[in-house]
Amino acid sequence: MADGTLKVGTITTSSGSGTITIGQSGETINIPSGATVSGAGTNTPAFSVTPSGNTTLAANTYTLVQFNTVEFDTNSKYNTGSYYYEIPETGKYLVQVQTRVQNQTGAQTYVGPVLYKDSSSSFGSETQVSFPRNLTEGNNPTYDPETVYHITDMISFTAGEFVRVKVYNQASDTTLCIGGTGEPRCSAWSMMKLIGV
Repeated sequence: MADGTLKVGTITTSSGSGTITIGQSGETINIPSGATVSGAGTNTPAFSVTPSGNTTLAANTYTLVQFNTVEFDTNSKYNTGSYYYEIPETGKYLVQVQTRVQNQTGAQTYVGPVLYKDSSSSFGSETQVSFPRNLTEGNNPTYDPETVYHITDMISFTAGEFVRVKVYNQASDTTLCIGGTGEPRCSAWSMMKLIGV
């Protein structure tokens, strides 16, 4: 039927498997504004979390950041009590971490977030998988009493792995990873599964 409207509930192949082709080369497939795309064509699972308060960063150690406020979580896999995300589906994920650190009282060789994955929710065999990308001054960044550090990366994860964010504070003084309701996105962590890769 040319230039008409086809109204159906489900489209499948005659055999129940294989490939369905919509349109052909040179044509545009239009999804109207306001329509919702669900299933395999969406960038889910996805979540975003922020901390409701500050996390105290002890000197010369890795400290788990207390991301305990969920902005959204499509698969309900973020644990607000233990501050980890359980990967629901195997695939490549876009990861974004932002941590705002302040109250630094002296120069230091390194401070910033580190992303970990683990096969256990109880810190069994953690593996560091990503570091900040903006420490352009090598191992000796210029001292700044208040700095925002970022991780943006694409990382492969396996379903059932657990992911956490820590901040390493290589300094002789205690600092703070800032959260709180006054500036809720000064520190934040989000991930979403990529499609087509």
